[in-house]
Amino acid sequence: MDLGGSLGHLTYSTLVHPGDTWEEMWHSLTTYVPAVKERVCPDRPFGVSLRLSGKSAERLTADAKERARLKAFLADNDMYLYTVNAFPHGQFKGVRVKEQVYEPDWRTDQRALYTMQVADILAEVAAQTQSLKLVVGFAAETHDVEKYARGKLVDKRLDLVIANQVGISGGGFESDNNAATAFWQDGEQVFPATSKRELAEQLLALIARRLQA
Repeated sequence: MDLGGSLGHLTYSTLVHPGDTWEEMWHSLTTYVPAVKERVCPDRPFGVSLRLSGKSAERLTADAKERARLKAFLADNDMYLYTVNAFPHGQFKGVRVKEQVYEPDWRTDQRALYTMQVADILAEVAAQTQSLKLVVGFAAETHDVEKYARGKLVDKRLDLVIANQVGISGGGFESDNNAATAFWQDGEQVFPATSKRELAEQLLALIARRLQA
């Protein structure tokens, strides 16, 4: 629910409910969130913060019909996906978590893949508002980088895709350097291998230019 006056949005997080699989999260979403909305803002759109574990992200990534079902449920119930909680990758309820909540960390491909899967889900399911002027996605591929990146550009209805090839020497998740290629509907730009900091600055500059295009 947009509180207005630059106060932000009041949302409800499904993280408060037990469960880590997508089936358990779907039960929480469809059972409890409509009841909360009815009490808090029955006549206004209601924001949802959705808990997505690694298993849930894998399930939604592989199942287009399930993503469509999620999007339809939100629309039918006057809700919008405002954000997700994608920090705890594994089990979060009913077990000792503590320091394990950080695992897998950003030194691993597993964490990076999880984050990209969640970003793709958000890009497809979250309703695009007028304030969103540029929707950017990411693609990490082992081969046919341009083919899959341009496919994602269309399938996810993105404005820009930043793609790189994983598993190559001198770049990737476990290196301080990386290279990338940006694709948009009628163009592309290659970014040769450089430090990740420099690459990030170059990509931000490109995004700023595309916002003005």
